[in-house]
Amino acid sequence: MGNGTRIAILTDAHANLPALEAVMKDIREQRCDVIYHTGDAIAIGPYPKETLELLLKTPDMHLLKGNHEVYYATGIPDPKPAYMDAEEEAHQRWVRKSIGESLRETVDGLPWVIKEAFGGVSMTFLHFALDDSEKGAFLSGPNPREVAWFDEHMGKCGTELVFFGHDHVPCDMTGKARYISPGPLSLANAPKANYVIVECSSGKYRLENREVTYDAEPLWKAFAERNVPARDF
Repeated sequence: MGNGTRIAILTDAHANLPALEAVMKDIREQRCDVIYHTGDAIAIGPYPKETLELLLKTPDMHLLKGNHEVYYATGIPDPKPAYMDAEEEAHQRWVRKSIGESLRETVDGLPWVIKEAFGGVSMTFLHFALDDSEKGAFLSGPNPREVAWFDEHMGKCGTELVFFGHDHVPCDMTGKARYISPGPLSLANAPKANYVIVECSSGKYRLENREVTYDAEPLWKAFAERNVPARDF
């Protein structure tokens, strides 16, 4: 293809700054025109503020809201969700304190969904399928995955491609649309970071999965040095 628009898509950076820095370097080297991060930039990892700040200052970056951005921007729901134990609650409070208050309004204003067309190819970006409450709650997808479920809850986007994240499982399946998740930026034990590039031109596209190695040693040290709650998880 060669001369089309190049779009980089990553998701679930989860405060892993070394992995994000490695991917940002690779994206620059791949000469991507625009970048999308489909939610959950923060929590789990030890660098929530630094990761969020890097994404916000990156040119041509579009950020979407995930469930962890909601916890930071609006607080832990009351009543507390049944799935959130005391250790995760402590972690979420640590994340909010680590980032501080200055970015809350910015994060709260991030979109749930973005629709765009590049080179005649339509695409949707979102963290995951939303429920109908208008409060931004994310549904739980089936496991194993079923294309019929994606068609029901994401096919209504009405675009050729749908990019998402949230459940930390890479995905590439086709129904009413092609549903693509690069998987989390990097949550595995191996120091490898993942994202995808889609190049669009004249109504056609080409998808490329990218894997970038990075130095994870600073990550493990930061978990201990910053006394991150729930770091064993």
